[in-house]
Amino acid sequence: MAEAHRPVILISTMTPDSPSATAIMAMVRATGAEPMLISKHAERLAGKDNHAIALQVKADLAKADGVIVMGNNSDIDPGDYGAKEKHKETHSERATPEGEARAKYEYALLAAALEKKTPLLGVCAGMQRLNVLLGGSLNQHVPDLIGSNEHDQTQSHVAPYIPVEFVQIGQGTLLSAIADGIPGVYTPTSEKLPPGVVMENSMHHQSIDKVGGGLRISAASGEPHRPHVHVSEAIEADPTGPFGHQFVLGVQWHPEFGASDLSVRLLGQLARQALEYGKIKSALAPMEETVRSQGEATLAGAEAGPLIGSWAQRLRQQQAIAAATNTR
Repeated sequence: MAEAHRPVILISTMTPDSPSATAIMAMVRATGAEPMLISKHAERLAGKDNHAIALQVKADLAKADGVIVMGNNSDIDPGDYGAKEKHKETHSERATPEGEARAKYEYALLAAALEKKTPLLGVCAGMQRLNVLLGGSLNQHVPDLIGSNEHDQTQSHVAPYIPVEFVQIGQGTLLSAIADGIPGVYTPTSEKLPPGVVMENSMHHQSIDKVGGGLRISAASGEPHRPHVHVSEAIEADPTGPFGHQFVLGVQWHPEFGASDLSVRLLGQLARQALEYGKIKSALAPMEETVRSQGEATLAGAEAGPLIGSWAQRLRQQQAIAAATNTR
């Protein structure tokens, strides 16, 4: 009996041996998927221009069935989203060769994953980068919004596996479907939380401001001292937008540390989506090869077209192309 396909999850992160990288690889393996860690971006991209970087991304993505873009110790450069000024607490990733290379790689990776409809999860800065790529912007310093640094538990030396933040999940969202049935418990007192509320870790000082095109907010945290202020905690594909048939999700917290049952479910859902994606990708491969080998027009036009329709629609489209080729 043939061995069942294990989906491969490409993970772009800072360093291969950080606690975050170690944790996310362990959690991916626990889902039955196989992690493919990409780090040391400056070394991998040394001497490569944007075209060569795009080719590197294409080669990497060809081996993967899903993508995770992880967090960052530095901040996305304000120039990337058109900010005229840099906050004094903003530390641009582009100040170092590694940060500059990682920014170039991950923007190209996210763009390619969206084009290929690869299942995608952005974590913390990975979520922010996805938002910026699609024309969104960021609040450069959350304490200016809420009057405290309570969104960064590292400032109080609280371990990342301890949930500290109330997260209200929007009804009717992809995230709410993943979280359905989770018994929310307020950790310090064991009181049950209202429906749709979970507790998670929180380690960020920036947040989403303007939402990028094709995305929507799917969770937010309420600020007790400023009830009119809500810090975005998750984004996902707008079902009416260009990515509506794709698994696209971003969370501001760090699910790799397993602070809640929701984090475990997130990775499990990504793995399931990657498994299905891998099956369809394998089914399409011989069709594309048939078209190429017989000298017909490739599917590049379909790939470069508007990001609409589902993988099922694309499968039917490419089956039709292959059938037409075989009758000539």
